[in-house]
Amino acid sequence: MVEAVNIRYTRRTADFLPSYRPMLANLLKFTLGIGLAIAFLTVGSVATARYLVAQFTAPPPKPIYPEENKPRPPLVQAPNPILATQPPSPSPSPDPLPPGAYQARVTWPEGLILRDGASAQANTIGGLEFNDAVIVLSESPDGAWQRVKVEATKQEGWVKAGNTERR
Repeated sequence: MVEAVNIRYTRRTADFLPSYRPMLANLLKFTLGIGLAIAFLTVGSVATARYLVAQFTAPPPKPIYPEENKPRPPLVQAPNPILATQPPSPSPSPDPLPPGAYQARVTWPEGLILRDGASAQANTIGGLEFNDAVIVLSESPDGAWQRVKVEATKQEGWVKAGNTERR
């Protein structure tokens, strides 16, 4: 006959407490996951914001109107027999510059407004394109405006100082 063995099993206190090691590992994984998600969202948001700011702050390109693209017809003149027999005359020398004047070019990319006086409230009398050749005749007493003469049209007026460069 088999005798019943009475083995007494004593439970230790540690058997009743849950193991904290796997729980801490899972908590660490959760925290790192949340941290990485926040980091990715932050980096993506900053990159998107920088892209949008760059796109919205860039000036638009200068418009080109259909009138500007039309080719101009060539000038055709009938030959004049009187002029054909005469020797060509020497070309006139360019006008000498007044004292204190100098040749310059427009450096402002959008061009300049030519005004009839040395102030922003003065009437507009024309405009200058980028790289147009001008002669700077004088400056206003405060140095904020320059009196210029356009070499192509001989038109005189005032432009904002600092937008021309000596040639």
